[in-house]
Parts: sequence; structure tokens; C-alpha cells
Amino acid sequence: MRLDAFRLSRDARGQALTELVLVAPLTILIILGVIQMALLFNARSVVAYAAYGAARALHVHQGRLEPSREAAYRICAGLLGPARRPDQRIGRLAEARLYTDVQIQAEGRQPLRRGTAVRVQVLHHFRLGIPIAGPLIAGLGRVVAPGRWLHPSRIPIRASYLVRL
Repeated sequence: MRLDAFRLSRDARGQALTELVLVAPLTILIILGVIQMALLFNARSVVAYAAYGAARALHVHQGRLEPSREAAYRICAGLLGPARRPDQRIGRLAEARLYTDVQIQAEGRQPLRRGTAVRVQVLHHFRLGIPIAGPLIAGLGRVVAPGRWLHPSRIPIRASYLVRL
């Protein structure tokens, strides 16, 4: 017994192929976009944690600025990829210094003393590494928020934290 009802005619096979050609690229673009946005939200939380870590180091080291900046650089170095060897860790830290900017602003008095409110702001230029979706998101970001962009494939992520010494 043959099942003729399940056989596709030549026209129906062509229609299925046409639908696949039209729908598959859009589906792949959406999947890549979702992956890139997930990585972007992860980077946002890491940069927020870097601002917290820098503020905490500022509090622990009684207002010394360099340990605070170093803490933010070390946390943001994790966004640049895994470092399996010690020389890679040093390279990642140097690269984090290139792509991360730490600003420490005190309200009122200088030098920093006990009781001074200090805002730590961390700006990290995150690399959008997913093909097709990354440049598309970066292009949309430039339209929405024009300004100083470090590189076409990097998007600035900013976080701040307020601490009282």
C-alpha cells in the first residue's frame, strides 16, 4: 500500500526550499543576537562588580587610589577571555588597562579622608565577538548613543558605585 498523501509534489518541494532559504538566515541572526545580548548582559554585571570591587578596595586601603584601580582592572580582565598560563594573565591584565577606564571622584575634600563620599566609575569597552550580530548591535548602539567609541567592534559599558570612606 502506497501512501500518496505524504508525497510532496515537485512544486511543494520547491516551496519548502524557498521558505527555508528565506527563514533560515533570519532564524540564525536571531539566535546569534540572543547569544550576543546574553554575553553583553554578563559583561554589564562584571563591570558593575568591578565598580563595587574598586569602591571596596578604596574603602579597605583608606582612600589610596592605585589599589582601587588595580582591583577594577583585575576584575575586568576576566572579560577578555581565559588565561591558562601566568604570562597570559599578565597580558590580560595589560589589555584590561587598555580597555578599562576607572574614575574616582570625591565629593568635597582632597585628599580622601574618613567620611568622604566617593563615586567610583568604571568604563569598559567590551568586544562584541559574535559574527554578524556583534557588528549589528554595535551599529545600533552608535545610532542610539553617539559619542566616543574606542573601536567599531567594542561597545562601552559603564557602571558606578558610591561609597563613604
